[in-house]
Amino acid sequence: MRHEGKNLADLHFSLMLSLRKFVAGNEPFVRSLTPQQMMVLIILDMNGSIRLSDLSKRAMVTHGTMVVAIQKLVKKGLILKKKDPIDERAVALSLSAKGKAIPKGIKERLSQRYKLLCENLPADEAKKLADCYRFMTKTFWEFEKERES
Repeated sequence: MRHEGKNLADLHFSLMLSLRKFVAGNEPFVRSLTPQQMMVLIILDMNGSIRLSDLSKRAMVTHGTMVVAIQKLVKKGLILKKKDPIDERAVALSLSAKGKAIPKGIKERLSQRYKLLCENLPADEAKKLADCYRFMTKTFWEFEKERES
C-alpha cells in the first residue's frame, strides 16, 4: 500500500505542476507568484482576515517561511496587515482590493481545466474521483486536527 501511496503522490504532484501554468493564465503578474504565494492568497480568500500564526498552520509552513511570503505579498500590494482587534500584539492579514481578484481568477481557471480533464471521463469514474477527493480531504483535516491537539 505504501508503494501505491507514493505513486499516487507522484501522480498528484505531476498533475499540480502541469496545472500551475494554466492556473496563472496569461497574466504575467500572476505568473510571477510562487505556488506558495498563490496558496496564501486562496487561504485568505477562504478565511477573510486571519492571524499570521493561523495562516502558517493552515498552509503547513513554519512561521518564518510565512513571514517571508507575506512580506513579498504585502510589497506587491496583495495583502494588508493590521493589528488584530482581539489581540493587539498579533497581526491580522487580509486581501487588498488588488489581491481579491487573483484567487477568483485562479479558481475559475482551475475549474475550467478540471472540467476539460474530466469531460471525457465516464460518469462512474468521475464519481469515483470526486469520492476519492472528498475522502482524502476529510482524512487530511482529521489528521491535522489530531496533530494540533
